[in-house]
Amino acid sequence: MVLEALAAGCPVISTDCFPSAVEMLGNMPGCKVVPPRDSGSLAAAICESAGSHAGDRAFLQERAAPYRIGNAIESHIGALTG
Repeated sequence: MVLEALAAGCPVISTDCFPSAVEMLGNMPGCKVVPPRDSGSLAAAICESAGSHAGDRAFLQERAAPYRIGNAIESHIGALTG
């Protein structure tokens, strides 16, 4: 769901619930990774992100582009054929 949101140009607020969450979202405008079970941090991140990064949609979409199906297929074929 994270890649789909980025592809749609939506900032993502997530807990550190998957291995590359910080690596994927850490430097993106409007996106933030908060500790699990920390509702205060989650609420603050949502409030901070809401509406403040509308102009960064294209940047978020660009960051998701390498993960599109066509690119992923090419990457897998390249890995298999060496």
